[in-house]
Amino acid sequence: METVQNQVSISGNIKDSHGEPLMGAAIVVKGTTTGTTADIDGNFQLTIENSDAILMVSFLGMVTKEIPVGNKTVFDIVLEDDFSSLEEVVVVGYGTTKKSDLTGAIASVKGKDLNVTSSQDVLSGMQGKMAGVHITKNSGAPGADALVRIRGIGTINNSDPIYVVDGFQVSDINYLSVNDIESIEVLKDASATAIYGSRGANGVILVTTKKGGGKGVQFSLNYNYGVQSASKKIDMLNAWQFATLYREANSNSGITLSAYEDKVTQFVIDHKSEGTDWQDQVFREYTPVQNLDFSVSGKSGKNSYLGSVFYNSNEGLVKYNDFSKLNLRLQNSYAITDKITWDIDVSYSKSDKQDIDGGVLTSSLYMDPIAPAWDENTNNYGTRTFNAIEGSNPAMLIDHSQYDRLSWTNRIVGNTSVSVRDIFISGLSFKSRFGYDNNTIKGKGYYPEFYVDTNTYNQESSLYQNERNLISMLWSNYFSYEKIIGKHSINAMLGTEMQNFENEYVSGTVYDVPNDPNQMYFDLASNLERKALEGNFKESRLLSYFGRVNYKFLDRYILTATLRADGSSKFLGDNRWGIFPSAAVAWDLMKEPSMQGNNVISNLKLRSGWGIVGNQNSLNNPYVYASTITSQSNSYVIGGQIVNGYYPAALANKDIKWETTETFNLGIDLGLFEDKLALDANVFQNTTSDMIATPQAPVYVGYNAVPSNIGSVRNKGIEVTLGHKNKIGDLSYNINWNITALKNEVLDLGTSTAIIAGSLPRLDPTTYTDVGNEIGAFRGLATNGIFTQETLDALHAQYPGYQPTAQPGDVWFVDADGDHKIDKNNDRQYLGSAVPDFTSGLNIQLNWKNIDFSCYFIGSYGNEIVNGQYVYIYGSNIKSNWHADMWNRSHGDVITDIPRLDIADVNGNTSTFSDRFVEDGSYLRLKNIQIGYSFPESLYSKVKLSEFRVYFSADNLLTFTKYSGWDPEPVSFGTLNGGVDYGTYPLPRVLSLGLNLKF
Repeated sequence: METVQNQVSISGNIKDSHGEPLMGAAIVVKGTTTGTTADIDGNFQLTIENSDAILMVSFLGMVTKEIPVGNKTVFDIVLEDDFSSLEEVVVVGYGTTKKSDLTGAIASVKGKDLNVTSSQDVLSGMQGKMAGVHITKNSGAPGADALVRIRGIGTINNSDPIYVVDGFQVSDINYLSVNDIESIEVLKDASATAIYGSRGANGVILVTTKKGGGKGVQFSLNYNYGVQSASKKIDMLNAWQFATLYREANSNSGITLSAYEDKVTQFVIDHKSEGTDWQDQVFREYTPVQNLDFSVSGKSGKNSYLGSVFYNSNEGLVKYNDFSKLNLRLQNSYAITDKITWDIDVSYSKSDKQDIDGGVLTSSLYMDPIAPAWDENTNNYGTRTFNAIEGSNPAMLIDHSQYDRLSWTNRIVGNTSVSVRDIFISGLSFKSRFGYDNNTIKGKGYYPEFYVDTNTYNQESSLYQNERNLISMLWSNYFSYEKIIGKHSINAMLGTEMQNFENEYVSGTVYDVPNDPNQMYFDLASNLERKALEGNFKESRLLSYFGRVNYKFLDRYILTATLRADGSSKFLGDNRWGIFPSAAVAWDLMKEPSMQGNNVISNLKLRSGWGIVGNQNSLNNPYVYASTITSQSNSYVIGGQIVNGYYPAALANKDIKWETTETFNLGIDLGLFEDKLALDANVFQNTTSDMIATPQAPVYVGYNAVPSNIGSVRNKGIEVTLGHKNKIGDLSYNINWNITALKNEVLDLGTSTAIIAGSLPRLDPTTYTDVGNEIGAFRGLATNGIFTQETLDALHAQYPGYQPTAQPGDVWFVDADGDHKIDKNNDRQYLGSAVPDFTSGLNIQLNWKNIDFSCYFIGSYGNEIVNGQYVYIYGSNIKSNWHADMWNRSHGDVITDIPRLDIADVNGNTSTFSDRFVEDGSYLRLKNIQIGYSFPESLYSKVKLSEFRVYFSADNLLTFTKYSGWDPEPVSFGTLNGGVDYGTYPLPRVLSLGLNLKF
């Protein structure tokens, strides 16, 4: 009875520093489990034992307050933002946690730090900002996708990470703009990714989008306009220089020029004709790129909302190579009660894109400079001067692409969830989420009928159209529970999830279609009998159960354990289900009593984690377990009638199963001087087992071999992030540097036969994926320089069969197997790979009064690139124009480091793949530099603006590299042929002006 009489009923309201109510803020009596949470309006009521109690008021991302009760019964509480990085809220799979409680390897970046490049592409903005996350653009063409690799390449199949946007797993985030992003977290080790099970082997990128809220209605407008140009041209010979070498090559081979060849080349030489610079014909100067982003957000009663519009327009470096995109997004949160919240987010993205003919860029190097772009004499396109030239007129290729390679993308992504707090008991929450992603991609292309000469013509026009429809659906349901019991803190989560994936494709081609954009339709083709049709449909499903427990003792000993079970329709029987566990521990040494009062070390935490994750996306064909049949090109005569026949197209593998990756991670987090200096370091090892590959089948089988679990790959490395931030007077700065060193190695292929890829015209394959080397390692002949007469005579005196046809000025190949003769297969050696020894990023931010400055560098070191143009532009024979360096080739008694010209190329100087094709692909690039000025509020407060900023920005301003091609950065064509430069579209240099307004 005495206890009841001493009880006190208290109430109050909790807000943030902006006056917004903090729904869900926790109020706990210190030293007890008595507590409650604030409702939608930030109000709370609580009965306590006596007035001597102390209230602990907390909310994620804010400073916890201790408030003595005393004689007060009503409290108005304001929580301040916690700017300590340790209290920063970090998104993890199916939940959030404080950064200080992390046990796994997780990197994060804020949305405001992504909005720097002219492309306004989310992944481009992430470049160089996180250790262990390597991002490159596949091409500099407008709208090109980015390639993301987290801690290396773990499989020869799909190595792409998955993206989780506000809890919904999607294949990419192209439908979002940078101004939609609140934050991004990258889960890098299995202790963090195992909660996503079979989809987490290649890492997980968690995206949190912006939500509505705040006081009243807020508007935001961001606009920038820029011009772009090619950042580099490759130096090629002009017309009279080309003619000089043309004559020399024929002379070296004992070939007498025809009267036509002699007359043309001599005329060009005598008149020192410059001819046509084909790169000038291809690359446009100062083409525009612009971005517009507008958003409105606010809160009205129980409803908060946000709407945004983003538009991007980019006229590429090449004519008819344009891209535009429109993104619309609506987000709404409605508090049904103080414990139940309904969220809905709908995005629509529409893009129009036109790619260029793949031969345009390479033809700007290959086409001879004597030929004109347009021949005034024939009133037609200029054609190659000599038949030996393999290049086509790039101007013609561009004009014929006017209605070719068109694509349109329409995508709708919907994501809705219902959250219930304190269901049944305090601390128990439930969330149900449904996501829907419908992506339709249409393509169309028209290739006209034309005639230039007997070697350059197309007799019949053609029109193709295709459509691919990708649909994915997700329904997840999970409970989460938080409880503090004395010195113990528990956070648990348990849930289930269902996913469905559909992929439908149809394509058709017709011929003899009018060259009129208004008549480019299938039914207007003159020859409807001649046509090509194809299509397919794929479907797969995934059912999952998952759980996680976070346990913390004495606020410093932390354990995280997860378990996920995935069942996939891609596999059968016992292989259908995969179990993916993980465990991680952390020790927060700063919470130890002996560390209290330390004025130097402000953060010190040790982490260790282990886990197993899967990769069901390595199996592109969801029906490998079944034999398939086809009727293609199989007609039979039965009963006097022609009928289609069917035959097995592929054998079945009912034993196919998951690829799995086991990871180990050791990490340390260190902060000094109130975290003004910060270090984050990780050592990791990821080993992929049961990698799916297709071995070579014996010829007598009669079928191709089926995909099987035969391989193993290991990635191990170290990643370090160093940061320094401070404020000195009016100057504040933040400098962040990260570096990742990684080694990739194939451990097993289940067969002695290497996987060969990376073929180039007139060359043997360039890449060999084999045990002991990296995926896609380069293998070819090593060289020992260029033969002089003396070295050649000495070699042949000892070994007559060693390159018996070689002459002074030819390449000296290395005899690797010691049999004193050169064999293209037996003498192949390891020549490097596209996997860098380390990658790095440096980010600098400065603020002084109203001026802000930022820049960031990205770099790669130790990777090699196969220059695919070498066989042509450094060719000993005559197949194209030559690089300007060929002016210094070996000729006569003059021996240089460039081989002589020889039309037959008997020695194989440039028709044999060797280390002469392999170049140092290392580079350091100033990716972006930006300087801005924010006008004083006194200048615009009367017009109700809250922010008025202008800025100048430059992308790809400087690049330091030894690579002789257009651009070392985007050379990442694929996994097995990564690092082979087929003539990749270079990244443009962009100069832009921008404006930011808020009101």
